[in-house]
Amino acid sequence: MKAFANVLGLLLWLFAAAPSSAAPDIGTAAGWSMPDGGNGLDLIVLLNTRHPQFKRDLNDVTVIGEGQKVAVAQLGSYQVNLRLDFPGGVFHFPTVADILEKSLGGNYESFTNTQNYSSLQPAVNDALRRILNNKKIQCNPPTAMNWAPTPPRMALIYLLPRFAAEAIRNGNAGTLGQLSYMGLEQIKADQKDLSAGGFQQLGVIEVSTLTRYAADAKQANNERNAKMKQLQDQWVSRIEQAAQDGSELVAAIAPGLKAGGYKPEEVTICTTAVKDGTALNGLLASEGFSRWSGKKVPARVDSVLKTPEELFSAAQAGKCAIVVDYAPNLQRYIQALRREGKPIIVGSLMTRAEAQEPLAKSIGFGSWADLELARTLGSGNGASAPQLADLRKFGVDNKAAFDTAVGRMSQSGYDKAADPAASRLLQFLADEGDGRKAGQTALQYRTAANAKAAAERKAREEAEQRAREELAKQFPYEAVISCGTGSHINILACFAGGSRGVDTELKLTNGDQSGMYKAYNFNQSGGREEADGYHINLRKNFSLVAQNASDILILAVKVTDRQTGKVVYQNQAAHFGVISVRN
Repeated sequence: MKAFANVLGLLLWLFAAAPSSAAPDIGTAAGWSMPDGGNGLDLIVLLNTRHPQFKRDLNDVTVIGEGQKVAVAQLGSYQVNLRLDFPGGVFHFPTVADILEKSLGGNYESFTNTQNYSSLQPAVNDALRRILNNKKIQCNPPTAMNWAPTPPRMALIYLLPRFAAEAIRNGNAGTLGQLSYMGLEQIKADQKDLSAGGFQQLGVIEVSTLTRYAADAKQANNERNAKMKQLQDQWVSRIEQAAQDGSELVAAIAPGLKAGGYKPEEVTICTTAVKDGTALNGLLASEGFSRWSGKKVPARVDSVLKTPEELFSAAQAGKCAIVVDYAPNLQRYIQALRREGKPIIVGSLMTRAEAQEPLAKSIGFGSWADLELARTLGSGNGASAPQLADLRKFGVDNKAAFDTAVGRMSQSGYDKAADPAASRLLQFLADEGDGRKAGQTALQYRTAANAKAAAERKAREEAEQRAREELAKQFPYEAVISCGTGSHINILACFAGGSRGVDTELKLTNGDQSGMYKAYNFNQSGGREEADGYHINLRKNFSLVAQNASDILILAVKVTDRQTGKVVYQNQAAHFGVISVRN
């Protein structure tokens, strides 16, 4: 789902500028005496050099902006986001411009000239907190970022007026405690961490630098969106052209996220294709579709609708996160999107030829060529991927070699089938090889092997029969005690009354041995629990008395004559009912 959301996000305008509003000077409005350098806010980052995970070489700090050493660097060539490089990973978060424009509804001009910084700071704190928490990194208090869920903190991030940032840069942070506004109040709250040592300033980025980055990022983002729109238009044109000329082309379209988004298990795939084909299955099995949709390879269709119009209605109701279909149906679906003024977002597109490789690999073949070869080897659907691999071990790697081996099998008298299954030929090839080692033909080897297996099976069956006869001599009867409602649940359920009931017992005399068994020692009765009940071998002389402790389950006893297989006794009992049988 993360990949799905990211791809859809590329189609949005990330930096929609809001109109600026003039406001009094921040220093004048707040009653502060501003040093030379003017108004504005800076982003200051402090890193805990004594944190157990801290292993960074302090000389290896990216240099950006106006030559200042900072722990914040631009992301990639587009400079879309800033990032903090920490041991074990890289944490990305939007620029301050994005925080303002998206979360506060303002831009740099209105932000750096705000009339009341102290009232703005909580909003900035909340924006940072939400951004950090969305990245699954806990942020508490709001302006400090925790590298781990528990202290000690790895880094502290502050947005401060420029004169305050300059004071911290110059090592005079302690003198700022007299000032009363949110940023410095937060520093005071963090004094315990700071005074403990280990936090070292890595730099200050001025807002003017961030403004330049934001402008570059907006331009790069616009260029990227233009390229994405051009690609989308090309894909839609290909779908419409394929619908006209009848070429087999399949595509996946996202009708848009429903309110609140989708959970991964809610990313449903819908289609109107009654039966799957190579192109559709290949697209669903492709890595590209998996990255875009967040689905595991191969993905499966969740719902099949009758018409593109029904598909459109289901998608608009949030029942279909992704629509996958062939060009003629998608053309009608696209027309429905256009009529409603809905965006057309094509996430994946494939021809039949392009879909062949991912389809073959999804069912275990190394390539589409292997799959096509396997289909020609043997009757039915041909050879499976494992069977093809085994055939190649015997030198059968093409249809001619397969037919040659079939000819040898027929001439040897092993099997006269003109088009045998791949499994049958594999058995012949194995016997041919083993027979060669023993100086025999494949048929001779198989005949001897079958005779040996038959003799072993007969000996095993005779031994089992003797064991049954011996058991029947010692224990001519077998009792099966069951407890349940129609089918057996557990034998103890009918003998343990529970906290509000009364335990009952099984009284058993078996030959010259007698015992009384309750739930806690039932396993000493000599029986065994099986799926249909509790089995007890009974001697010629026996007595069995059982009482049901359950008020909802039925206790049943069945006694079978081992010699004849006939049931000689059968009875049931409800709550506190008693079953008694003897011989």
